Amino acid sequence: MTEAHDMAVLAQQSYAPSPDIVVGDTEVHLTQLDHSKWAVTFTGTQSDFDDILTDMRVFPWYDKGMGWCHSGFLKTTRTVYEPVLKFLNDRHSMKVNLVGHSLGGARAHVMGAMLRHNGQYMAEDLTLYTFGCPRIFTDPDRAMLNMRSHRYVYGNDLIARVPAAHWWKHYAEPINLGDPGHKFIDHRIANYVEAIK
Repeated sequence: MTEAHDMAVLAQQSYAPSPDIVVGDTEVHLTQLDHSKWAVTFTGTQSDFDDILTDMRVFPWYDKGMGWCHSGFLKTTRTVYEPVLKFLNDRHSMKVNLVGHSLGGARAHVMGAMLRHNGQYMAEDLTLYTFGCPRIFTDPDRAMLNMRSHRYVYGNDLIARVPAAHWWKHYAEPINLGDPGHKFIDHRIANYVEAIK
């Protein structure tokens, strides 16, 4: 199996209980990949009110480094930035994969941008793996500072196409998977795990 498949499996497993870091409704799972590399995986939208409210807070919020961001994704990711950074520093992590499905992918983007803008990691030390991720930034190139990104979109996954307003943009071209199907069924993380080998 490929690293991309392994990251899709981590995104799927992040929906299980027992995250390593929890602040409010933001859940983070931490997985050691080798002696100096960790995966930071964010749980995607669950069917609770806080996650749905985070998804719906689409008005732009300005960050001096990243520019205009989706306010719900930015504000909730900020709540876990310090605990994640402390965890990585305590383990002398040199490389980090930032992983997530749906809302988790959005938070992975924001965490990566924060780590870059705050000078914690160079672009070559961070790799982003997202599955069915919504749009987060108005100027994603400014926000992400040349970070490596693998942005997977399965079929007609609706979430990869929202927010729909023209100023919201994706970072990186999509890696398209599967045949177009139903816009909600195509969003299931199981589709991504099955399609990526």
